[in-house]
Amino acid sequence: MNIKIIRNLSKAELTGEPVGFDTETLPGESHEVKDNIATMQIYQESNDTCYVIPIRTVEHQETDEDREVTAQLLKSLKVVGHWLQFDLTKVLAHYGTLPTPTGDLFLVACMLQWDNRGLDDITRVFLPEETVRPISTVIDVEKLDWSMKNKHHLDYMASDAKRVYQIHKMLEEKGTLKKLKKAYHIDLRALPVYVKSRVNGMHVDMDKYEVLMDTVSREVETLTEQFQKEAGHPTKPGSPKALQELLFNTLGLPETPVRTPKGAPSTNAQALEYLRGQHPCVETLIECKHKIAVHSGSKKLPEFLQEDGRLHPEFRQIGIDGTSRVYTSKPSVNQYPLELRESIIAPPGRKFVFFDWSAAELILAAYWSKCTELLEQYEEGDLHSYVASKVLGRDNITKEEREKIKVTVFSSLFGSEGAASARTLMIPLSEAQGYVQEFFTQFAPIAKLKESIEARCARTGYTYTIYGRPRQLKKVFSNRSQEKAQALRQSFNTAIQGSVADLLKVATARTAKYPQVDFVIGVFDSMLLSVPEDMKEEEYLPIIEELSTFGDLKMKFKVAEGPNWRYVQDRV
Repeated sequence: MNIKIIRNLSKAELTGEPVGFDTETLPGESHEVKDNIATMQIYQESNDTCYVIPIRTVEHQETDEDREVTAQLLKSLKVVGHWLQFDLTKVLAHYGTLPTPTGDLFLVACMLQWDNRGLDDITRVFLPEETVRPISTVIDVEKLDWSMKNKHHLDYMASDAKRVYQIHKMLEEKGTLKKLKKAYHIDLRALPVYVKSRVNGMHVDMDKYEVLMDTVSREVETLTEQFQKEAGHPTKPGSPKALQELLFNTLGLPETPVRTPKGAPSTNAQALEYLRGQHPCVETLIECKHKIAVHSGSKKLPEFLQEDGRLHPEFRQIGIDGTSRVYTSKPSVNQYPLELRESIIAPPGRKFVFFDWSAAELILAAYWSKCTELLEQYEEGDLHSYVASKVLGRDNITKEEREKIKVTVFSSLFGSEGAASARTLMIPLSEAQGYVQEFFTQFAPIAKLKESIEARCARTGYTYTIYGRPRQLKKVFSNRSQEKAQALRQSFNTAIQGSVADLLKVATARTAKYPQVDFVIGVFDSMLLSVPEDMKEEEYLPIIEELSTFGDLKMKFKVAEGPNWRYVQDRV
């Protein structure tokens, strides 16, 4: 391999083919979003050359002119990398623009559920003859003083860019990437949007945050004292074992169907709902545990504020187990309690627009199974009331009955056969199972879809989303009937929930078409956007409609605008 050091991207003899891509950085935490890029490496197979652009090295500091030239040419570059979100975040922070990702080995490893997903581990499998050198053997990782005169530095830089390209090409030629079907391309299209959102960051109103923490701390203290007084015992509300002893032994309250993984009676929020009204201390305990959870879920926010005073979470596009649902880390803002979301505010001169798809999993199942009855009703009126009337066999459904059937139907779409909704609704298991059975009887196309998905999983060990995203469920071949049954339930759950997650990724990728719209975060079947403060509803509604349309499937949605995340979420 040839290695050429060039001042800017115009000096590279590129042919327009996809290239291997990598960056090196100066010292800093891996989750920090700041302009600390040191070098950029581009490997082109046709001339077996790796072009190294020094940006901040021992001998070289990039000029403004070179920076501008490279920024302009980056837009036409098609890149293959490993964990491109990291590299592209550094590129966008420095150049203000991005190349087009056409391959990411880390995404492939996640989608195929490989045990080892680091580039060195992947290299040992696919290029066993290649010498893998840990970075610590090449450079002082505390200093990261990269030098263009150091052959070991150059060889290390170039090797990563070449390896990712070679391995990705091998996977293409073997047909491995074809197994990922459309889902891989969806993730690649959404990737630049996640990168931009990460670089933009989330603005935080620290005054609101401090008021929240002070208020919740005082509420926890007051509620703890009240709970202990009502219980007649100094039990700490945050201690599960102490609560088990107090509630079920000292106070003699009946054990609930909700158990811990070890089979002991649980004292979580769901279990406590069964005990409402059975002792004065229970309602106080429920409220106290909620406030403790809010405080616990909020207290670490300041640790993740970066130099610009914003949060810059990483977007994990694929779960460890191959699932499609996106989650965030460093910090996990998608898990922030509702109360904390009031502190997440729109940037200056902008406002939040939040939309939430209606009955997403149910209508996805209806569309996939060609259940025309539900599709027509979805267009005409209240789908959940219609389903409830069919399941219960009568008109004039009450709000309580509508909610009961809604919970049962959604839990069945998530793979439950009635146990989950029985616990949630605190109804007999037989009653919940009856609702589930009647739902599948009334809407036979969905029942047939479920049978087909489970049969395929039982035969192949895989389940798939509507876009063909695979997930392996090894326990479907277990000799233990309980494990096998759970895997079959997961197969349907993954197919439905994963398909909705794929739709949200398609919508996420589409936001790139609208320069005035910034994607902030997507959670389940909803999305938070940032738009100019003077943008009118009649301007952004057509955009949301386009984001929510997938061929013949048009998702209905509720939408709200406002100054902070909680405000808009409360209004849909």
